[in-house]
Amino acid sequence: MVELIVTITILSILGTISFLSFNSYVSSSRDSKRIIDLESISASLEIFYKKNSGIYPKPSDSIIVSYTGTTGLQIPFSYLGFVKNGLKLDFNEIPRDPITSDYYAYGTTLDQKYYEVAATLENNAEIKKTTYISIETAQASTENEYAYIIGNYNL
Repeated sequence: MVELIVTITILSILGTISFLSFNSYVSSSRDSKRIIDLESISASLEIFYKKNSGIYPKPSDSIIVSYTGTTGLQIPFSYLGFVKNGLKLDFNEIPRDPITSDYYAYGTTLDQKYYEVAATLENNAEIKKTTYISIETAQASTENEYAYIIGNYNL
């Protein structure tokens, strides 16, 4: 009887460890998909830019925003919206977040010469592998979510 209880306890511990490891791999694979999606969107935006007289498409459902920092830094007005079907990018289906199915955030400057596309990652391991992330972006991250932004709009 004691041997049975010890065996069940050991199997329970091993099962818990396996489950936690599996969840880590699954979230990492979703983050990899998000990064690949953003890179695909970025490549498609560059093709659009070359075909359309050097401008990027205005984001779907966009609003005009301006940011002011506490240090007196004024970021110029820009369009902020989403990557949706109305952008006329070369996709059969616009990529979406693998968990929420939300469209990825997308913004351009008002002259539509610069852009950024963003996603929220589940763990920071993928961020450490990339050169696209900035310190400001990392500071904007929360405890359980990490911002990942690519584009050609750098301040």
